[in-house]
Amino acid sequence: MYPVTQSPVLLLGGTGYLGREIATELYKHGYRSHALVRNMARAAAIRGLATRITKIKHLEPSHFEGVDTVISALGKSVSPLDKSRFTFAEVDENIHLRAIRMAADAGVRKFIYVSVFNADMAPDLEYCRVHSEVENALAASRMEYTIIRPVALFSAFRDLFDMARKGRLMNLGKGRCRTNPIHEKDVAKLCVKAIDGRRRIIPAGGPVVYTRSEINEIIASSAGRKHNLLSVPAWPVKAVLPVLKMTDRNLYDKMKFFMRILETDVIAPVEGHMRFENYLDTLSKPSRRFWDLPSDV
Repeated sequence: MYPVTQSPVLLLGGTGYLGREIATELYKHGYRSHALVRNMARAAAIRGLATRITKIKHLEPSHFEGVDTVISALGKSVSPLDKSRFTFAEVDENIHLRAIRMAADAGVRKFIYVSVFNADMAPDLEYCRVHSEVENALAASRMEYTIIRPVALFSAFRDLFDMARKGRLMNLGKGRCRTNPIHEKDVAKLCVKAIDGRRRIIPAGGPVVYTRSEINEIIASSAGRKHNLLSVPAWPVKAVLPVLKMTDRNLYDKMKFFMRILETDVIAPVEGHMRFENYLDTLSKPSRRFWDLPSDV
C-alpha cells in the first residue's frame, strides 16, 4: 500500500481508457480522487472509484483548491475515426497550460502528466509539438512534476482490431519498423507510484518489441482472420497529405503522425509487464466489449 495523501488527487481525463485505469489504481491503493469529466454519461465507468465526479465545461481555479496532486490523462483521440472538431492545440496544449497555471497558483504539490514518447524529437508533428510545450511548461512551474512518456498505448490499436473483425485490415508500407506498446494498466501504475516518487521523466514501453506487420498479424489472428494480410504501398497516403492540410487539418495532423511512426523505430525503455497478445484476448471475448467504450475527449 502506498502512503495515502490527506488531500485528494485531481484526475483530468478520467473517462478515457487510460483515465479509467488510473481511477482504478488510485482506488485500489486508498487514494481519494476527484475526477473532472466533460460527459457525465461516460463517467459511469469510474462511478464508485472516484470520490467525486464533476462535469466541467471550463477549468476553474476552484477545481484545484485543496488538491495535493494532479494526474492528467486528458488528450484528444489520435484515431482517424474520431470526428471531434477540437484540435490538438485546443485540447492537449491549451487546457493543460491553463491547468498548470491554476494548479501552481492553488499550491498543488505535484503535477503528473502523461505525454508521448520522444515528443521533443519531432516538433514538426503537431501531436508531438503540443505535448512538448506542456512538458516545457511543467518544467518551468514551481511544482514537483513527473512526465510519463508512453511509446503507444494498447488501446491505440482498437481501430485496427475492429477493422480486422470486418476483414478490412491491411499492412501499410513495408511494416518493418519496430515498437513496444504498453498497456494502460502499466501506465496507470506508473502514475500512482509517481505521486510520492522522485522520477521526473519516465519513458515507458512494454516488454515485447514488435514490427508493425507483426502487430497487424497478431491483431488479425486474434480477430479470427487467419489469411495473409494484403500489403499496400504508403505513397498514396503521403501524396494526399498536402490536400488534407488544406481541407481537414485535424485529419492531416493525425495522418502525418501515423505515417511518421510507421516508418520509424519507436522503442522505449521497458516499464510495463503486460503483453499485447493478452490484451487482444480480452477484446476478442464478447463479454468484454472494450472497443464499445468511448474514449476521452
